[in-house]
Amino acid sequence: MKLRSKFRTLYLIRINIIFVLFSFIALSMFNNDYGIYEIIIVRFLLLTFGVICQLFFLSSVNTIIVLENGLSINSIILKKTEFYLFSSITEIQNYHVQGSYGKTGQITSGYFESELFFNDGKTLKISPDCFENYGELITFIRSKVIL
Repeated sequence: MKLRSKFRTLYLIRINIIFVLFSFIALSMFNNDYGIYEIIIVRFLLLTFGVICQLFFLSSVNTIIVLENGLSINSIILKKTEFYLFSSITEIQNYHVQGSYGKTGQITSGYFESELFFNDGKTLKISPDCFENYGELITFIRSKVIL
């Protein structure tokens, strides 16, 4: 059986909204007090910086494919693939992420995310904030890992 992770649409939208807001704020900071060439150069540099930051952030976004004998972790931007056998997972820890609060009190109770620890010291965080099928992924991984 092969189980592929599915990104939450809101997760990808949130990543791109941050980029658009940064670009809008950076580009609107300079008004007509400067010459046209200075404005164009500064806006170009800020836009380039924003694109580089966006690519750097997206390089950490991975898809996870759970196979019969291990995990395949694929980077979206870098097209880098890492494969880990289930026997290389040393520990699976669950963390509770606190919910959000409003003026009237707690809005959500929060959620749990899991972190996988591997033999080589690397870690992989799997969160329902990123993946729609978080429950299926963790259940399938836990059924294959012998700790």
